[in-house]
Amino acid sequence: HLGFDDFEAFMGKYTRYFQSQYQVIFDQFDADESGTISMEELREMTHHLGFMPTRLMLEEAVEVACRSRRAAALSFNELVQFLMIYRRREGFCREEVDKLRSIHNHHSEGNPPVMPVSQLSTALIQAFGRQVTRFAGELQDQLASGQILRSS
Repeated sequence: HLGFDDFEAFMGKYTRYFQSQYQVIFDQFDADESGTISMEELREMTHHLGFMPTRLMLEEAVEVACRSRRAAALSFNELVQFLMIYRRREGFCREEVDKLRSIHNHHSEGNPPVMPVSQLSTALIQAFGRQVTRFAGELQDQLASGQILRSS
């Protein structure tokens, strides 16, 4: 067991570690050494990290990170905020999250709403279009057979 003091000390070390990792990323992609990350540098950085954000998602996360000021570039602290926002939203913009929530609620039961595995394929097709039909069916089958872990 961890007491609060130990937990607090761990969280402090964890935060400092991630700050140092973000600094490495910031320095790597601040190509012009301006001390800020331009939108082009941000796009390159996100692709390098394996993110494929839409233009709308980038703009929305930057707006939140910069506290609604119109930003042409991000400071280090704003980049950290951007990455936290992006990770939290998993790359979806607010409108897309609202759409996904609506689809989930439509196919769910109970309070809080829980979607039966049998509805996953239909929900994925509704969210992403018919081009995902085969993948959605395979994913639903894998989840139903226990090949993929599920939360409940």
